Amino acid sequence: MKQIYILLIALLMGLSANAEKSGSCGPNLKWELANDGVLTITGEGEMTDYSYSNRIPWYGQHIKRIIIDDGVTTIGNEAFRLCSSLTSVTIPNSVTTIGNSAFKSYSQKRSPEM
Repeated sequence: MKQIYILLIALLMGLSANAEKSGSCGPNLKWELANDGVLTITGEGEMTDYSYSNRIPWYGQHIKRIIIDDGVTTIGNEAFRLCSSLTSVTIPNSVTTIGNSAFKSYSQKRSPEM
């Protein structure tokens, strides 16, 4: 019986380790978070606006760098709030609007490289 419990715990731990690493962040935008902490946004058009009631899909992840590909036109409200490990952000010329509090609560003592 003890072996069954140990096996179940091991299986459940493996499931929780597979946190969401990709998905949609706008009608025509996709996001992917690599194991090295690089978040990449690809596609064309506007990013979804986020808030406390509209949860950021990568919230709570250890994001070091953000790369937004050419074709993205807006960065959504509060999209990258609380990214305390952020050191670099790549924003293309196609981005014409950065939403309210997009980088809210950025806690580093220095600004991220843009």
